[in-house]
Amino acid sequence: FDQYSTLGEAQRRLPADRFIRCNYCYLVNIDYVVQLDSDSVTLADGSFRAKLAVSRSRKKALEKAMISRFGSGGSV
Repeated sequence: FDQYSTLGEAQRRLPADRFIRCNYCYLVNIDYVVQLDSDSVTLADGSFRAKLAVSRSRKKALEKAMISRFGSGGSV
């Protein structure tokens, strides 16, 4: 990626089964999702933890991607 790529361009270059936009300004790797709430997604990796807003228009796609990646049973 060059320093002037758009987020949409980055998303097109990354594996679609692992990277998805949760709102207009964040692209997340669903392998690091530990919780999905009604309006936010929590990502964690070791001691790092981040909670990001999920837009209503992108929530269904995020849920679908997580089910596809991890299955529908159990928690994330």
